[in-house]
Amino acid sequence: MVKECLRVCYLAVFLILLAMGVQTVQADSTWRPHDDLFSVSFPTEANGWACGRWGTILHTSDGGKTWATQHSGIDLTLTGIYFFNEALGWAVGAEGTILHTRDGGRTWEKQKSPVPFYHNDVHFVTPLKGWIATEETHILHTRDGGKSWVVQFQDNIFRLKAISFADEQHGWAVGEYGFTYGTRDGGETWTRQYGLYEYNEESGFYESGTFLFDVKAIDPQTAVAVGADSLIIMTRDGGSTWRELNAPLPPHTHLLGVAAGAGGDIAISGKGFYLFSNDKGASWSPLRFVPTMEYGWLYGIEGVGENRFASVGMDGLIYMGSPSGSLQQTIY
Repeated sequence: MVKECLRVCYLAVFLILLAMGVQTVQADSTWRPHDDLFSVSFPTEANGWACGRWGTILHTSDGGKTWATQHSGIDLTLTGIYFFNEALGWAVGAEGTILHTRDGGRTWEKQKSPVPFYHNDVHFVTPLKGWIATEETHILHTRDGGKSWVVQFQDNIFRLKAISFADEQHGWAVGEYGFTYGTRDGGETWTRQYGLYEYNEESGFYESGTFLFDVKAIDPQTAVAVGADSLIIMTRDGGSTWRELNAPLPPHTHLLGVAAGAGGDIAISGKGFYLFSNDKGASWSPLRFVPTMEYGWLYGIEGVGENRFASVGMDGLIYMGSPSGSLQQTIY
């Protein structure tokens, strides 16, 4: 009963979210609502893609100044998108959806999934090698660019929300109840490193960790993950230990996305907040939104070039900016 209540609570959070020295974000008064966006990918400083509800896929070729829609051919929610370069990209989502493009999104084709689960995130380290994080603690893998996908790993019946690799060997996947899995051999073996869900005989209740929404592999030894209730965790030893980081956040703030720029900066997006760190999480600076983002959320976030970031979220919000300047809202 307790387990079911916890699942209902987490599902409610998921549906609601679906989801610095103080500087200012200026909002464009001509902006109008669009479908929610959940993921963004920039293989180059100029070219980027974002995806969201109802099969939405957007593309920019001018570094995020303007965006245009691309035809995905489906009306299912897409929660993860990843481009290896300006031509090769993948998008994943509901009902086992895997889409692939070889021409920069001008055309998209479906790839076959070995399971019908809700795919949440996708990451490629070469044009051929990629992974997908999905439900039922399944991790899918391809060695041929998605012509064939196999179940590389499976554990308990919990959701994995995100996956990220530092190179072809070192990667992490995170999700429900704080479960964090790491690999040091390209996914041949995955080891649970963090998270909790177990029955306490003394109390008669299940004890569980905090939901993690995103993870970013910075290098083979370093990764940072974020989640509900203002949780930020980082490993500096390949996942052998994880420690919580403090940030200037109100209690129970949901942190939904994390990214690292090529210059070493870390950025975190969430419900009404956007954080920057230029010292690998030792200190954080909040960014204030004008008008307020108190009731809005930014979900997907990605580094763009040396120290810029792109973040997407509620009602089609797209913000571009850098720690040294401000985040500017763009429209499509």
